Amino acid sequence: MSSRLLCRLWLPALLLALVAGRADAAETDKYLPDDTNGLISLNVRQVVDSPLFKKTYLPQLQQLLKSQADLQKQLQAVGFDPLRDIDRALLAFADSCERPGGKAEPGFVLIFKGRFDLVKLHAKAAELVPHLKGALKIQKSGNGVVYEIAGEERNFFFALPDRNTLVLAPRREPVGDALDRATGKKKLVLKSKEVQELITKTDGKQALWVVATGGTTVSFESVLAGPKGNKTEQMARKTLADSGVYEVSGGFWLTDNVKAAFGVKVQTTQAAKAVGDALQAELAKTIENGFDGKLDDPRFAPVREFLKEMVIAGDGKHIVIQSEVAGRVIVNSAK
Repeated sequence: MSSRLLCRLWLPALLLALVAGRADAAETDKYLPDDTNGLISLNVRQVVDSPLFKKTYLPQLQQLLKSQADLQKQLQAVGFDPLRDIDRALLAFADSCERPGGKAEPGFVLIFKGRFDLVKLHAKAAELVPHLKGALKIQKSGNGVVYEIAGEERNFFFALPDRNTLVLAPRREPVGDALDRATGKKKLVLKSKEVQELITKTDGKQALWVVATGGTTVSFESVLAGPKGNKTEQMARKTLADSGVYEVSGGFWLTDNVKAAFGVKVQTTQAAKAVGDALQAELAKTIENGFDGKLDDPRFAPVREFLKEMVIAGDGKHIVIQSEVAGRVIVNSAK
């Protein structure tokens, strides 16, 4: 029995699972911005420890790290092993975190959960500052420290609010808020009840999961605004709701195979048809044209298999996207 047929047989049960609460629901991290409207969570520890990952990509990553002598020296100096000390990575989308000035783009905060040697990390940063000529700056924030990294097109800010967390953002404010959360000066108050409900419905055992509300910003568009005859070009925010999408949830399970399931809730049955048709058309176009060139590389065999096995179906105001890739396909692609 093909995985596509299995996907179709499980669609009704999957629909129910995506709209119901779970006993093993994911947790809400206290360092999320209050106006979080979308979230991607990667369980790094689960992925790295999985038999499938150990058979395929782990040896390559270990060899790559060993070949970088200078990097190894720096990592040892701060007591950090990226393959051992990171448990989870959270990417939160929030309008308050948009980069001030410059190109309009969705705001975000990146949160790493794991184990960090605060004494060694702070000491190494203080040691590097005089040699980096302004590329790294240290700023006091309450009882903590915020670091600013200067890039070519943008600056980033990060802090270590506790020994298990690193928070990074293109704005200083959410990083400073994280330090206040660590001391109890501030507490998380999610403005969107929908986000909290979606997290509650999410299977915390997934290797990767995604939740997004209709308020999630996906892009900006150039528009003319202002009085007639004196209009100026401005950047208008485009959200999921502008495309008729009310919420998105789902993710990937990593076992002997890789399984994916996502649910899209739309505002009307008409929107369901429009979104479903658009997804089907995009999938067909990708399958037809995507294998010419980059995706022809043997390393992308899992991507080709994922697209070929994808099933898109709907029921009223819900659309389900599901696919599965056999572990042997992934193992063979890494040889």
